[in-house]
Amino acid sequence: MIADTRANVGTSLEWVGNHARLAREWQARLGRPVQLVAYEGGHHLDGRSGPYQDAFHAATNDPRMGDIYRDYLRGLDAAGMNLYVDFQFTGGPGAAPWGDFAKLHRMDEPLATAYRYNAVASAANGSLWSTTPSPLPAA
Repeated sequence: MIADTRANVGTSLEWVGNHARLAREWQARLGRPVQLVAYEGGHHLDGRSGPYQDAFHAATNDPRMGDIYRDYLRGLDAAGMNLYVDFQFTGGPGAAPWGDFAKLHRMDEPLATAYRYNAVASAANGSLWSTTPSPLPAA
């Protein structure tokens, strides 16, 4: 599942690129800025209560998911994303029927295991784009 999720980043970024071109076309037609925004962004490993839901949950919380998120966020930036709103900051742990989207499973979750949170926080504080990381906010 991790390999499939990583492979899907390219497809997702291709779609974003298509939307960026559309935004530029409308900007030229209208003669005013048209921003590219994402609302409720992020992964969507949803087993719909299927027998593989636990495997989706395990993949979602795998340390490699942080790298996948970083690649995705860098790709969004390269495509010209003006605003990215990630879906669900906190949520309970466990494989829910609709997926596990939370970046933190509890407010005091150790940052060492908050892989997706670290990626999103790095994008938010700018350290994902620089060679000198800024300190992450305490969780």
